[in-house]
Amino acid sequence: MRRVLLLLLIPLSFTSLAAQDTLSAGDKVRLSTVQQRGVVGYWVSLDDNQLTLRSETHHSSLVLPLASLTKLEVSQGITSHTGLGAGIGFVIGTVVGGALVIGVCTDEFLGPCTTGQVASALALLILPPTALGALIGLAIRTEQWKEVPLDRIRVSLTPRGHGLEVSAKFVF
Repeated sequence: MRRVLLLLLIPLSFTSLAAQDTLSAGDKVRLSTVQQRGVVGYWVSLDDNQLTLRSETHHSSLVLPLASLTKLEVSQGITSHTGLGAGIGFVIGTVVGGALVIGVCTDEFLGPCTTGQVASALALLILPPTALGALIGLAIRTEQWKEVPLDRIRVSLTPRGHGLEVSAKFVF
């Protein structure tokens, strides 16, 4: 039974890998040409000589000759930086908190601190900047882009309903 399940899952894994390298109509792309950099739009079609985009800002079509493209990237989605912010907050909290704890525990008037007091003080001093860093990182969102090699674009036509679906496949 396990072998049958494994045999069924193998083609599914190849299908999902192939789907990652296919650009479909409506996908968000960013490209650079000889004249312009960072043109963002939604992929409409691609033939042997030109790429058609729907502009993100003007809602009009933009037709570009493939020969003028110098860079093509596909959006991988928008991500936040929660982990990075939490990490930065943790480091700041550890350095500042450690310095404060060392200063207080070596003070002659207060006397030496116990291990439990040091651990409690550090936890109280590290948690707020870590949480604040995580919240700031959550608010900072950036779009991730994956570059597509321009010399490996392949166009295909697939029957769909009463028409044809055009897609571009990128061979990596």
